[in-house]
Amino acid sequence: MKNTNLNKTELWVADFSKSDNELWDIEVEANSKEEIIKKGTEYIKELEIEEDDDSDYRIFRIGTMHKVDIPTIDYDEIVDTVIDKMYERTELAEDFLSSVTKEQEKELEADINHIFKNWIDNNNLDPGCFVIQDVEEIKVEIEKDK
Repeated sequence: MKNTNLNKTELWVADFSKSDNELWDIEVEANSKEEIIKKGTEYIKELEIEEDDDSDYRIFRIGTMHKVDIPTIDYDEIVDTVIDKMYERTELAEDFLSSVTKEQEKELEADINHIFKNWIDNNNLDPGCFVIQDVEEIKVEIEKDK
């Protein structure tokens, strides 16, 4: 993928692959729907027409690109694992962490998520995943040399 400016609130992208799969091969980017349609139309008209292509038009897809956030870590998922491991060591730990208040749960969850995000950032582990939304197909008439 090219250098994508995701600091903008909305980035429009175009896919010119002939298959309708979830993976996009992004060749063109723009700041608005109108601009992506214009750029995409220009781009698709420049593509070479295959000899066996007798169609009078070509289709490309457009959509808005959105970064996928890393999921948060849930307090219950972590603490349940810790409680289970304590119980495996001794059944006397049955009430371990049973007196934790909702405020303490939220505090621990926020701290863990903060540490996890910093760890991801510090080690350059961001997955760089994106989803494309608001997908539309654009049909472009093409002129053929006769």
